[in-house]
Amino acid sequence: MKKNNLIILGIDTSCDETCAAILNNNTVLSNIVRTHSKFGGVVPELAASLHLQHIVSVVNNAIFKSKIPNNTINAIAFTNSPG
Repeated sequence: MKKNNLIILGIDTSCDETCAAILNNNTVLSNIVRTHSKFGGVVPELAASLHLQHIVSVVNNAIFKSKIPNNTINAIAFTNSPG
């Protein structure tokens, strides 16, 4: 990878999915989505519990599938509230 690349880990847990993606500048290297929508709608307490349960594996899988060393990530972008 070029030295000037910006590698970003993006994390979204704002609704009924736990998601993580790795971007290299404007290119998506990986995008992992773990959905919890099988429960017929968003149940906030359940969604929060499932986010906690799945976040580590989703992030690790995104890093693995991007084929980049995790020490090359320059920034992390994340949701900070519902919706």
